Amino acid sequence: MSYLKRKVYGSGKDKDLISLDSIPFTEKLLNPLTEENQFKQQVFEVIRELKLWDHECSDINKFKLRKIKGALTNIIYEAIYDDSSSLLLRVFGAKLEAIVARSYEIKVLQRLRESQLRGPVILGCFANGRFEAYVSGSASVARNDLADPWVMQNIAMRMNKLHTEVELTSDEQYLYGSCFQKLSDWFSILETVGEQWISDKKNLEKYLHVNDWQFFKDSVATYRDWCFANTHYSSQDNFVFCHNDLQHGNVLLIDKDNEKNKNLMLIDFEYAGPNPVAFDISNHMSEWMHDYDRLDSYKSDYDRYPSKDKIDEFIDCYLHHSHTPRTMLDKQKLKHDIELWRPCAQLFWSVWAILQSGTINTTTVNSRDATPEVNGKFNDEPEFQYLLFCKEKLSCFWGDLIQFNLVDKNDNRLIAESVNYLPL
Repeated sequence: MSYLKRKVYGSGKDKDLISLDSIPFTEKLLNPLTEENQFKQQVFEVIRELKLWDHECSDINKFKLRKIKGALTNIIYEAIYDDSSSLLLRVFGAKLEAIVARSYEIKVLQRLRESQLRGPVILGCFANGRFEAYVSGSASVARNDLADPWVMQNIAMRMNKLHTEVELTSDEQYLYGSCFQKLSDWFSILETVGEQWISDKKNLEKYLHVNDWQFFKDSVATYRDWCFANTHYSSQDNFVFCHNDLQHGNVLLIDKDNEKNKNLMLIDFEYAGPNPVAFDISNHMSEWMHDYDRLDSYKSDYDRYPSKDKIDEFIDCYLHHSHTPRTMLDKQKLKHDIELWRPCAQLFWSVWAILQSGTINTTTVNSRDATPEVNGKFNDEPEFQYLLFCKEKLSCFWGDLIQFNLVDKNDNRLIAESVNYLPL
């Protein structure tokens, strides 16, 4: 029996799509750090206030929470009533809110449905999180699954559909790549509230592989200008709507135990926005190096970066589904661009990691989308080593810049012995 009161528009074919303003909202705050039964009571009351279940759901003894492991920055539960109806509960991490625009993210999910693409369905929001429709019989794919031919083909197909079927808004069309726009904003945060951190030479040497902040900034600017000047599909006419964070945990395998009907769905569009096709593909290829399910999840397995044959196979799958001028691209030119955008993918997540690390108080950043902070250790899973993750990613960034002859490996401002070189 299902107790869901609100209709779930998950197929993408419904015309009666709910608007942003019609999503139920409460200003109440959920704190997963409170005692277990107290937190359970908080969640139950918020569900009832948002009217996500019908009036029959009044017995808290029939209500339970099951924690879902694997999230890096949020904490996620399955909220279950009477072992039948489930909701997905997502509580946002406080450090994330200074760099993620929640209202934009919700609008993105609405646009996915309007474009007839399957994605997460938001049922209700509260001050520091939201409820989504729970997809039963599903699980995120493992890192090793990314090389599976069926998984790779379906990721390529869904990435192409995202790029071709979600139109950019007028505002997005004037953004010169959301990756570099966000990096510019994040650098501003580092140079204001993070000034003390970047002024510490030990931080620069240990995590950024340099001994001079200005050298780091200048190298990024040199790479950015060179990248736009030398890639084939980097003009604004070639920008498409990208996921920008397609790691294995953001690919949901649906009906995983049914070989005939199993399917994939892309989730977590927190960083979605306009970018070149090559950035989205290059970022996904880079994610083959990372396994976020293991204890040392910060590490980059450089030997797991996809081979040239695997990259060719992915591009072939992607281009096979292209049917608009924006993504009917030349294979060799696209392959060239994927290599040139690879340093940007490493840089993007390294700066993100610094802001997430807790060494900089990003919750003081003035953000209209910021939600209330919950103090304390947010998750009882092993703490993700953000700064070590930053170090691993920047090792590849510098390796690529050296291979592209943008940086001299003998420059005394660069700690070249800690650099790794991915194949070109």
